[in-house]
Amino acid sequence: MPADLVDKIYIGYNAPYALGNMLAPQAFEPIMPKMVEDKKTRKMMNFVGVMSTAAVATHVVSLSADKPTKAKLDVIAGASTLGVAGFLANFDSQTEFGGPAPDAFKWGNVATNVVLGAALIKKGMDNM
Repeated sequence: MPADLVDKIYIGYNAPYALGNMLAPQAFEPIMPKMVEDKKTRKMMNFVGVMSTAAVATHVVSLSADKPTKAKLDVIAGASTLGVAGFLANFDSQTEFGGPAPDAFKWGNVATNVVLGAALIKKGMDNM
């Protein structure tokens, strides 16, 4: 996958989730109604939002960095994204997400974060 495409997909996919989870998890109520009912689950989603926002911010900063710095920041953003995937994997899709397709939503997000995190790590390692 071309490096600039990885950048665009990563930012385009993660930025809305990151900000939504951090600032307004209730926006996900139509697709994950149980998430907004439980205070603990909302706090966990806020934390996922903070982690994702930090990873996206790291990646956005890397776009204007010199090549060695960008490579290191790509690895950091990729590792952070793998951490988000690990955190999401620990949610109980039935009791903490709910909605029309909780397992598909949960594992689709986990898989997407794993693929994007791995792509960023590979890109960073290839450029070191």
